Amino acid sequence: MHGTVNFGWKDAKPHEHQTMLLPDILSFLPSPPATLLDLGCGNGWLSEQYRQAGFDVTACDQSPDGLALGAAAFPGVKFERQSLYDPLGGPFDCIVSSEVIEHLYSPATMLARCFDALRPGGTLVLTTPYHGWLKNVAIAAAGQFDKHVNPAFEGGHIKFFSRATLFQMMQAAGFSDLRFSGAGRIRWLWKSMIVAGRKP
Repeated sequence: MHGTVNFGWKDAKPHEHQTMLLPDILSFLPSPPATLLDLGCGNGWLSEQYRQAGFDVTACDQSPDGLALGAAAFPGVKFERQSLYDPLGGPFDCIVSSEVIEHLYSPATMLARCFDALRPGGTLVLTTPYHGWLKNVAIAAAGQFDKHVNPAFEGGHIKFFSRATLFQMMQAAGFSDLRFSGAGRIRWLWKSMIVAGRKP
């Protein structure tokens, strides 16, 4: 995510995936007050929900359009332009990154930055589209594979995670006590997954 990245944010209103994921994200977070970094905050709507839940929120992204919308709509959140590959500052009590890791060339670099930016005992919560084997078979059987992994979609997904592969990457980065929840649709065909880990 080097350079300028715009994802076409038009407003700071909630999108369907944000409202779907919010309850599960909050259930994985420690009790406030606590410092929270919203990594890849987009339009800032989720950042504001964390603030309203009692967290001291810093929100960062590489997208000027999203940051501008969030800063105008949510003055209680501190917004910063930040590459997910660079040191993230901190230390923070928790980091949330929602529907971001699947867009990165080097998820391992982002996970290492998150580990470094957390306090000992801090929590990382990630959400990303779910790609277990049954869902992958269903997508292929429905003739939707080319559309689903369309390489012509600028800014689209370039990494596809199952529970097992995301757990493996988080453990390799040093995280422990991993937890999982599926979100959206039905069991084993979830739209997204939420995974949390702790820095020892």
